[in-house]
Amino acid sequence: MVVWALWGYLLSVKEERTQCSVDLEPLRVKGYREDFWAGRLLAPQCKVSGCQECLSRADMYYRFAVLNAMGWVLFPVPIQRWLCALHGRTSALPPFLHRYLHYMVEVVEAVLVGISEDGKRLEELVEIDGPSASTAYRWNEQLLAEQVREWILKRLRGAWELTLQGYSSARSGTIQAARYLAKQMQIRSFSPFLQRAKLAYMIRYAE
Repeated sequence: MVVWALWGYLLSVKEERTQCSVDLEPLRVKGYREDFWAGRLLAPQCKVSGCQECLSRADMYYRFAVLNAMGWVLFPVPIQRWLCALHGRTSALPPFLHRYLHYMVEVVEAVLVGISEDGKRLEELVEIDGPSASTAYRWNEQLLAEQVREWILKRLRGAWELTLQGYSSARSGTIQAARYLAKQMQIRSFSPFLQRAKLAYMIRYAE
C-alpha cells in the first residue's frame, strides 16, 4: 500500500508545485498525523442520520495534492475509513481539509473573507500566494451562493435570522451564517459547511 501511495503522490505532484517539508507543516497537520498513526482518531458518527451503531476501523487511503497558502504540496495525508455494520463504509476528513478542494481550509477561508467580507482583491491578500485568481473567485461565487446560504439557514432552524443589513454584501452574510453554524456545532472552521452545502445540491449528495 505504501509503495502505491508514494507512486500516486509522485504522479499527482505537478512540476511547478513546490513540495512542502513535513517539518514545515502547520501544527494541527502534524498533530493529526501523529494521532492517525498512533490510532488515537475518534470514530465519527454513521453517515446515515439517526444511526446509533458504533463504527469500527476499516481500510485507509491518502489525500494527494493538498496545497497550503503558498501553493506548496503537502506530503500525502492519511485518511481513515470507518465501517458501520448497517450502512457500510464512510470516511471522516481531518478538520483542515475539504471534500474535493485541494487547498487547506485556512487558505479557502482567508480568500473568502478577504474578497467577500473585507472587499480586497486577491493580490492584496499578502498571506496567500497559492490559488489563481480564477480559483479564488470561483470559490467566492460557488461557496457563497444564495442556495448555500439557504441550506445553512435551514440547519440553524431559526436560531439565527439573517438580515443583510449591516453586511457589506449577501456573500458576507453567508460567511456570518456559516460562522454561527460552526460555533453552534463547536467546530473551529466554517468553510466545510459551505462546501457541504454546495455538494448538497449535486444529485449524488442531495439529501
